[in-house]
Amino acid sequence: MTKQEAMERFSSGAVQQSIEIHRGIQWTGRIIGLVACALIVKYMPSDWAERVWYYLLLLVILWTLHRLGESQAFICEKGLVLKRRPFSVKEYFHSLFYGDEYFVFVDYEHIIGFTEEWRELQAMNGHGGIYVIPLDLHQVAYKDKMAMIEAIHKHTQS
Repeated sequence: MTKQEAMERFSSGAVQQSIEIHRGIQWTGRIIGLVACALIVKYMPSDWAERVWYYLLLLVILWTLHRLGESQAFICEKGLVLKRRPFSVKEYFHSLFYGDEYFVFVDYEHIIGFTEEWRELQAMNGHGGIYVIPLDLHQVAYKDKMAMIEAIHKHTQS
């Protein structure tokens, strides 16, 4: 999802910051993926039936490398737009092709906080009940995590 899509889909106001996986993790993943691709190409079997499986594995690795740079969250004027973690294996495979459907908007006023490992967001609904959104923000850079906390504090205190 892009910044423009986040603004249009959620009416969240202007996007102030896009948050991605830490750059070091992205580059490490890309290097490991490219080495794996090189090894697969080097040791490609000569039988065409076996080659099909190798080509499928290459496609999966390249698709994963492409997804490493996707946004995990957006800091907006009215709240946070977060990519929730899939609940099941079926949802995981669905999220590979329809990742934009897993973004949710949470108003700053409803946010209680994040869990210690940044795997869940706790928020309060309009009736006083608490709901939990599973996230994968543990691989986000520390400065981006602090930017989210600052945005929450800034908007809840004003």
